[in-house]
Amino acid sequence: MQSVGEDRALIAEIRIRLRDLERSIHSLRAQEATVQQRLDSYKYPVLTLPNEITSEIFIHFLPPYPECAPIVGPLSPTSLTHICRKWRAIALTTPALWSTLGLSALSSPLLSQLNFEGRSTIINTWLRRSGCSPLSIEIDQYWPAASYCPSEAVLAVIPLFRRWEHLKLTLGGEFFPEIDGTVPLLQSLHLALTSETANSAPFASCYMPKLRSVLLTYPFSLDAHLPWDQLTSLGLHDMELIPCVTILRQAVRLEHCSLAFWDDVDVVYTDPNIFLPCLATLDMKSARQVSGFHAALIVPALRQLEIPELWLEPDPIESLKSFITKSGCKLEGLCIGRTSVGNILVLEDSYEDAFPDIPHVCVEFIDYGAQSDNNE
Repeated sequence: MQSVGEDRALIAEIRIRLRDLERSIHSLRAQEATVQQRLDSYKYPVLTLPNEITSEIFIHFLPPYPECAPIVGPLSPTSLTHICRKWRAIALTTPALWSTLGLSALSSPLLSQLNFEGRSTIINTWLRRSGCSPLSIEIDQYWPAASYCPSEAVLAVIPLFRRWEHLKLTLGGEFFPEIDGTVPLLQSLHLALTSETANSAPFASCYMPKLRSVLLTYPFSLDAHLPWDQLTSLGLHDMELIPCVTILRQAVRLEHCSLAFWDDVDVVYTDPNIFLPCLATLDMKSARQVSGFHAALIVPALRQLEIPELWLEPDPIESLKSFITKSGCKLEGLCIGRTSVGNILVLEDSYEDAFPDIPHVCVEFIDYGAQSDNNE
């Protein structure tokens, strides 16, 4: 047991140590206050940028327009509103961030997790934030198959048709109303019909002075009355030959064309020639024999050609030579589409030897049926 004298000495020592610690704490608190003052006065360089520069950086955060940004998720422009108050204010006053609306499995895979009210709120908020900007819109009726009702999106975007610049629709029912009036900004239209009963001519009464690119999928009604004569790019997929020919005869300004025929039987084309004076690239696909069609094309400006080998039988090389001579074109690329490894009439080297003036010649094995299913 310690004596009274020892305890007095111990408590004196403790008090000395406490005073030392208190002085250390006081010194640390003073240092803390000094450092905190410096931090409070510090401005992050990115927050000193002019709002216009920050806005431009935000725009480059998104996929390049007209590709649609995700509506929800980390790559959505909404994520920019969650960083700080200043960034939120800038994002909400930058209409270009909200000028795309993508309702598909590719563009917004997380949107299907929301209920109807949540999706409707997001769609209308998104469009309101876009201000008066031109719009790029993608609506897929069959995504997600179980819970998505496309009418909520259609009803929201229909009144804004004067702002449409790029439009991609996958339709399977008669829910898309006919547009009557001028669509002054529309440059590209992708329309995929998944049912013969779908409204195939929602643009029959439209005036679209800037429309230059069209991609149509599934048997498409010629009642659409699209401005074929002003198009420079045209894709006709999963369509029968004769409706395609009717369209091609009017599309005299075409520079790029993609055709994927879906006739149930082999077809023999015997109608007059089709003259496309500006066509530079031509991509043709079909799982069936389409005899005589390529021979009827006169395409003097053609530079790139893809054609099914099946169409060139029984003598593919002579058929190609005749086609090139008739058009007077100077091909820079030639791709022969072969459907199977069997029934090979011409080796790839033989094509290269037969056309030494064409820099790029290739033979590719292609499943035309699979490509037709995925041509979007």
